[in-house]
Amino acid sequence: ATAAGTITAYALAKNNTTSCESATRTSVALIINSLPAVPTAVPTTVCYDGSVHTANATIGAGETLTWYTASTGGTTTTQPSATAAGTITAYALAQNNTTNCISATRASVSLIINALPSAPAAVPTTVCFDGSVHTASATPGAGESVVWYTASTGGTTATQPSATAAGTSNSGRNYYCICISKKQYNKL
Repeated sequence: ATAAGTITAYALAKNNTTSCESATRTSVALIINSLPAVPTAVPTTVCYDGSVHTANATIGAGETLTWYTASTGGTTTTQPSATAAGTITAYALAQNNTTNCISATRASVSLIINALPSAPAAVPTTVCFDGSVHTASATPGAGESVVWYTASTGGTTATQPSATAAGTSNSGRNYYCICISKKQYNKL
């Protein structure tokens, strides 16, 4: 047989010299068990936060995962787990706990911990009152963008800080100041 399933046949013994056969036959079963499905996995991608992160694969009920260092061959290892930025890949194999059959191939399982970008460069925007709208700015690194917040920690997202009047605008992650001297104020 070339497919999973059970085939039953009956065997008897026959003497090669006399051609006499045994009085009874013995039932003989050929059982070909199905292989478990290859584990399913989606790369686990997170931003670095100092916590331990672990990637995983999904298998069927009654199966066990075994982790390997390579897609074929290799040695057994642990599932991908780390705290530092970088990529760790292991290969998951499913094994049926009843039949001990293993999946035909191993699934690649990656844990990707992305490094955090540096804080954007910012210089407080200081101008003299002229009735125009002035906007503070911050410069992110290449391939990055700025997200503005109402506080240096926590807070809510906000628009880029801007103002037309003298005073301080506190719309962003950092504090931005638009100042005017007493001498300039008196000229208004």
